[in-house]
Amino acid sequence: MRTLSSRWLVAVAGVVVALILVSVAVALINPRGAAETLPEDTPEGVVQRFVLAIQDRDYSLAHGYLSDELKKTCTVAQMEGNTRWSLDSMQDNRIALLDKEELSGGRTQVRVRVTQVNVSPPFGVNEYNHEERYILVQENGEWRFADPPWPLTWCPLYTPGTP
Repeated sequence: MRTLSSRWLVAVAGVVVALILVSVAVALINPRGAAETLPEDTPEGVVQRFVLAIQDRDYSLAHGYLSDELKKTCTVAQMEGNTRWSLDSMQDNRIALLDKEELSGGRTQVRVRVTQVNVSPPFGVNEYNHEERYILVQENGEWRFADPPWPLTWCPLYTPGTP
């Protein structure tokens, strides 16, 4: 004969297993959140493509989104080394556009919210948010990063304000 506490324990275990199965199914069906692809000729589209290139470890493509000045101070190999530590956690990130603001000198700022989702069965889902700011300029009719963009944390020879 089962006691009330053993039935309760079986019910809770069933709910936990169901939640795990649903979260795995959602992740497999929609691994990147099916984000709308933004136009490539906009600052926010360049930010989106840069982050996706880093996530895909396509450093040559990501490097192409840097301004000419920034390319001189940061090589493809340096980009790879300076972003490697954050790549594992980036695969579970959701990035949402917050706003775009025109700045002086032909510069544009794009702000995004990065939400990192950690699924840790049987304890549930944890989310951590932070904002990132990207500064872009137009070069030869294309938007390029004027400052080292997240998750690129630094370029060895870069001095703020030089690009």
